[in-house]
Amino acid sequence: MTRFRHWLGGSRRSCRTSILGGKDEWATIRETAPQQLDQIDNDEREFNATFHRNESVQA
Repeated sequence: MTRFRHWLGGSRRSCRTSILGGKDEWATIRETAPQQLDQIDNDEREFNATFHRNESVQA
């Protein structure tokens, strides 16, 4: 799977929702796994903290 993701322009990270992902990768997650993104968004709200620095995953 890593090679395929890299072929599509993604990084060589192993976790789909890694904080190392770029804006394009997060946009892909928004399209392909919205339920996972919703869960992270809920966690951000519950813990009053963002997953990646000062930006919410929904930004």
